Amino acid sequence: MKIEEKIQLFIKSDNFFWALLLLLSFAAFLPSLGSRDFFYDDQPLVGHNPILEAGWNSFPNLFSTGYWESVKGSQASVSEYRPLLMASFFTEERAFGKNLFEMHALNLGLNFLAGGLLFILLKRRYGSLAAKAGSLLFVVMTVHLESVFLLVGRSELLSAVFVFYSWICLDSLAQKTRPFLGVLFYAMALLTKESSIMFLPVLFWDDWVSLKELSNFRARKRIYVLMIFLSLAYLGLRILILERPFHGGNPYFTSGPLVKFLTMSLFFWHHYFWPSVSAVGICSDFTRPLISDAAETSGLALSACLSLIFLVGTSFYFLFSRRSRWAFWVLFPFWFLLPTSHLIIALDTIGAQRFLYLPSAALAAGFGFCVAYLSDKAWVRLLAIALILWQASQSFSQSFNWTTPIGFYSAAARCNPVSAAAQYSLGVRFFEKGLDAEGLIHMKRAVELNPRYGDIWYDLARLNFDKKDFSRARFFLNKALSLNPKDSDAHILLGEIDGLEGRQKQAGLEFKKAVFINSENPLAQYHWGLWLLKSGKLKQAKPYLERFIQMDPQNPAASSLVKWLAQFKGR
Repeated sequence: MKIEEKIQLFIKSDNFFWALLLLLSFAAFLPSLGSRDFFYDDQPLVGHNPILEAGWNSFPNLFSTGYWESVKGSQASVSEYRPLLMASFFTEERAFGKNLFEMHALNLGLNFLAGGLLFILLKRRYGSLAAKAGSLLFVVMTVHLESVFLLVGRSELLSAVFVFYSWICLDSLAQKTRPFLGVLFYAMALLTKESSIMFLPVLFWDDWVSLKELSNFRARKRIYVLMIFLSLAYLGLRILILERPFHGGNPYFTSGPLVKFLTMSLFFWHHYFWPSVSAVGICSDFTRPLISDAAETSGLALSACLSLIFLVGTSFYFLFSRRSRWAFWVLFPFWFLLPTSHLIIALDTIGAQRFLYLPSAALAAGFGFCVAYLSDKAWVRLLAIALILWQASQSFSQSFNWTTPIGFYSAAARCNPVSAAAQYSLGVRFFEKGLDAEGLIHMKRAVELNPRYGDIWYDLARLNFDKKDFSRARFFLNKALSLNPKDSDAHILLGEIDGLEGRQKQAGLEFKKAVFINSENPLAQYHWGLWLLKSGKLKQAKPYLERFIQMDPQNPAASSLVKWLAQFKGR
């Protein structure tokens, strides 16, 4: 056999495909390995999470504490339960410490694994060529940037891996299904991300399309019964553990139902669909203010809403009456986006483009199908390669915006100049780098955009506190507390000011309020315990100081307190 023929056979082989999939999935997001800082949600949830830092004794707490409650306690604005996701971070910290290289490398590996599992699924339906094209596009899509680059985006990656593997195990097109493994991995997906529960209707409609004989369809009812039971058990677990099991923070839509649907339709086409297919217009979770509530008379909003209704309605008709597979894939993204759309309940936010990771499998499937259907045309093959390389190059180039906190928030502020949150976060990062002048510029812009943004006032108070301007710091703290009376950090800082100005009794009241508001705040435990200690109440101070050490063992104050507690026990 000639060398040219061997090369052609190798290129057509599955070994070459898997090597190419691995190469592209890593190359597209390679800059993430150069990240040296925790920022955005990674900072509180991974970088400074007391449960992750407390050692093996705190491992059971991962399963009895909400996702955000672990760092914000009762102040958590979003109710989520993701113990398996947190267990992955916990295991990494025990094995490698807070090594960002290994953490980001695992995210890249999960992206590759998800693409490989999608290949197996698509290959059963459309053949090898469609599966290869679809999965290659999937692992490089620029809209996956947030999912792959952010450590907390691992919720999307793990969820997709568990859902895809469960689907493979339960796939009615397979010669032999593995129902036990399929149901087990469905349960793991539920414990990783809430929207995984929508895999149940997805599996049902997939079987509806795949199983033409009604008798075969009925034979799978045991699988549905098991999955329904697991879904109900999961919902019960949320109710048992979470204080507000179905709370997603402040509603995105404050107007009536019509305005809600009109605005969400614009949001879908502008923020979800267009960035997914074009690889441009990618914006992190600061984008909702960019799209104002739609006017009821807006022709553009009405057109967006009617087109969405037509698309979904037509797809349901063909799915139910014709069992059309294309209709199944058109509806596929909507199932997983529904829980975070705020159309039914407020659950999480709608702006985060990491939510598109699993739904974008539909675009990959459609792309793969088109490539296979038109594969005899050379221009189609060239166009397919060009589209994959375009998405990969955009992912690679835009990843550099995310390697530093200032780069990340600068990109967010550029793509959404009307977002107070983006301006505020960028200002904070400048302050952290000692660039106060630049920080103040962005803080002032944030105040101009949204005077009621509470964190702005707290950080301005912190800045003035560090400059010993206590009267101005107190003024900003009172502004912050007028917007959010349950801000434990504001009460702590107010207590510190009272203590420095000689009002010890008032300082104690502020520290006590901080503990009462958020018992999961280690600084609240520290300041209240220290105040009790200075007041001569040694036995009362001990449990609070012990709790502080347990929650924040790396804090410099912890080591001296450990020595004091050892002496206290010896008395």
